[in-house]
Amino acid sequence: WGALPLNVWVQMFFTWSAMEMINRDASEVHGYKPEFPGDFRNGSKINLDGKEKPFLDFGWDEQSEEWKRSKRSIELNNGRAAQMGILGLMVHEQMGNIDAILPFQH
Repeated sequence: WGALPLNVWVQMFFTWSAMEMINRDASEVHGYKPEFPGDFRNGSKINLDGKEKPFLDFGWDEQSEEWKRSKRSIELNNGRAAQMGILGLMVHEQMGNIDAILPFQH
């Protein structure tokens, strides 16, 4: 870490700060309060066939609370599985046997 120049540290800090500000949990945006952490729907509406519908909803509000909880759990577990898969690839790359598990890498 000591070999990194100061301008790299400054760039990393500002990039991290921008990412944190952009991806922060929105407590309330334009009168819309998110249902759960990571709910990035912003309450925007679209007019279709004379009816005003949520723009980024995709039917989410029409589902039961149990269905929503199930879908969030599935998504969380898929993310965890993807992280473990990536970690496994990193371990095998360091062990030097990545060709044995990924035959298309020849």
